[in-house]
Amino acid sequence: AITEGRLSVLGIGEERREDLRDRVDWIGVNYYSRLVVRASERAPGFEGVSGYGFACKPSSKSLANRPTSEVGWEIYPEGMRSAINMCKRYGRPMMVTENGVADAADRLRHWYIVSHLHQLLKAIKVDGADVRGYLHWSLIDNLEWASGFKPKFGLIYVDLKTKERCPRPSAYVYRDIVSQNALPEYLLEYAKYPNILAPP
Repeated sequence: AITEGRLSVLGIGEERREDLRDRVDWIGVNYYSRLVVRASERAPGFEGVSGYGFACKPSSKSLANRPTSEVGWEIYPEGMRSAINMCKRYGRPMMVTENGVADAADRLRHWYIVSHLHQLLKAIKVDGADVRGYLHWSLIDNLEWASGFKPKFGLIYVDLKTKERCPRPSAYVYRDIVSQNALPEYLLEYAKYPNILAPP
């Protein structure tokens, strides 16, 4: 409806809403992980599949043998490219407004950032997506509405008692990417799927 004035509601039909046509200048995309679903056996519709996407054991591996964050979200960078390509149909410039990982120990974040940006670059350069910007979630550890201060998404660690702030190692990786406005060659090794759960 926001680009063509056509509102389609599953099971109800289609309605024309010319007042909604061309009411958006750009599309914001938030991407953290994939959502794997299957047909529900109990009711019409779909249900999530445990062990993939947002339904994994925290700080472990998904059923696809991929690392999971401290909140149990599977790390699936290929989904970034898919999400961007799905939004191309609206014909508007895009901006990634949220993309990050809960990782207090900072063992996954450098790889998460580089691998997701690598997929974003593929969407732009190979698939022709018009993406104007990327915002990492988040700069500092913050209050997550549903989880409080427990998940640590920040590039910068925040001591909640003293309010002291300390950059995590991944902050320097992100700094290098931002300062060069590119993925530096020496970081491209992180675009590959690593065995990042091996002991340091």
